[in-house]
Amino acid sequence: MPPIYTDEDLVRAQRRILALWGFKPGTKRGDELHVLADLVEAYEHRHHAAPETTGVDALRSLMGGNNLTQAELSEIGTQGVVSQLLRGQRQLNVRQIKALAARFQVPPGVFL
Repeated sequence: MPPIYTDEDLVRAQRRILALWGFKPGTKRGDELHVLADLVEAYEHRHHAAPETTGVDALRSLMGGNNLTQAELSEIGTQGVVSQLLRGQRQLNVRQIKALAARFQVPPGVFL
């Protein structure tokens, strides 16, 4: 398999990975699978990396997706506190992160 320079190369590599899936490490095909997976990961990281997000970005997204207002997040503080969090004037603390994770049923790491 040649290096991955384009998205078309990426698709070919992904198809080859599917064909090799399940071969054991230490075998010719298993080693090819491992190398291709590393190449795909490196290409995707360089060309298709997800944008950096913050805990507040996640909170905004979850609020929007659930049609919630600042006042409806009383478990993390008053509407004023929520407003300060969303404006970046405050940071989420551990208690707030735990409360948000429980409310939205997501891992706490989403808000870190």
